[in-house]
Amino acid sequence: MIILSRNEIRAEIEKAIRGAGANWGQAKDGGVMAAYLAGHGLPFLGTVTRCLDGYDSQAETDHLIAPLNGIMTAEYVAGTAQPWSGPVMAIRFLVAAMGIVADEQETSLCLYDDAGVLAYAEGAELFIRSHSLEGGLAHSLEGGLAHSLEGGDRRLRLTAEACATDQLDQCPWLQDTAVHASSKCWQKLGSYAFKTYVKETEEKRRAGAGAGDIDNS
Repeated sequence: MIILSRNEIRAEIEKAIRGAGANWGQAKDGGVMAAYLAGHGLPFLGTVTRCLDGYDSQAETDHLIAPLNGIMTAEYVAGTAQPWSGPVMAIRFLVAAMGIVADEQETSLCLYDDAGVLAYAEGAELFIRSHSLEGGLAHSLEGGLAHSLEGGDRRLRLTAEACATDQLDQCPWLQDTAVHASSKCWQKLGSYAFKTYVKETEEKRRAGAGAGDIDNS
């Protein structure tokens, strides 16, 4: 295990998503959502690396890839009051998007699955269904994820409406700025982030800051 700051998480995931082939807007949103999940004590690294492992920017899919398009989808629903429905890769990132957008726009967003309300965001508050699911808060957002990643058709529904929270558990923002994460997952994420680095050449070294061969002679 390693200890990371939320700023480190945000920056590295942004670079990793970009390195996998997504655009910079999607990459930035992914970093913001990951930092939000970390701030609520919800695991995120394994989820995002699984999405990136199978991601192809040229491939067509019916699934919402939440680490890339979660915020855009939540903003659409909040702004138009039109519901969205479909299968989702990395459900917890869509929940993070709900929380971020609901807070920014001071609105309410509700996510349903076949069993009822899965998550609800109202302003800065986030609630999720967890009492009846093994594994607590983290598991409740992972239910059905493996099936979705394999092409399953589990559909969720996102709406801009208020709902009762008596059957939900509040997922509070944590005051801790340090986050424990899997070093193995972090290293794998780094392999995607590495693809965004520009290969160093002597010409680039001469044109930019730092010493070139002449300076070292």
